[in-house]
Amino acid sequence: MKIRSEIELQNFLDTTCSLRKRELTTLKFLIMSMKRDHEKKALMRASTTIIYAHWEGFIKNSSMAYLDYISRLSINLSELTNNFIALALKERITTTGRSKRTSPHLNLINDLLINLNQSSINTETIDTNSNLDAEILQDIMTSIGLDFDSYWEMKSPFIDRELVDSRNSIAHGELKEISEDAFNNLYDFVIEAMERFKTSIENAAALKKYKKTS
Repeated sequence: MKIRSEIELQNFLDTTCSLRKRELTTLKFLIMSMKRDHEKKALMRASTTIIYAHWEGFIKNSSMAYLDYISRLSINLSELTNNFIALALKERITTTGRSKRTSPHLNLINDLLINLNQSSINTETIDTNSNLDAEILQDIMTSIGLDFDSYWEMKSPFIDRELVDSRNSIAHGELKEISEDAFNNLYDFVIEAMERFKTSIENAAALKKYKKTS
């Protein structure tokens, strides 16, 4: 993934969101066209795991694309908001915390206070733990400087109980039945959520929210 400009970021977000929405819409039309109840139920169960896959995949990949874009701007960490400094130094902070020697901690402090002149951010720091619930979503959004606003707060119970729990139950072999209403709710949420998350990243990039204000 190489996102070298705001236009490339926009194109990436537009393309991946469009492809994911197209597949989900195709699945919905297939389900609606089913005449036999047992066929419809089987496809709704299978589609629940795909709906979740697009939810996790879009949040993760679009977040990584945004980080890649910011990293390629070659802006010193000292000019970025603190969440990006935390991301850039996250692995080093973790490693330093395991050391009993003073010098690694001193070097880290010097970098934090004096030498914040690196510009790269490792996109691999975005981790959904293959279980993108509301808590992990909030952590990712905080990490990349997006506001976990009232919409996401309101949707958190639905994300955890209806989307993540349903996917986990089916993926782990339970014979959980997905009603047509439940399927439609999952479909509607993920379509809406991808668009909202996409817009948040686009706005953050356009307004340069990644930069510290003087």
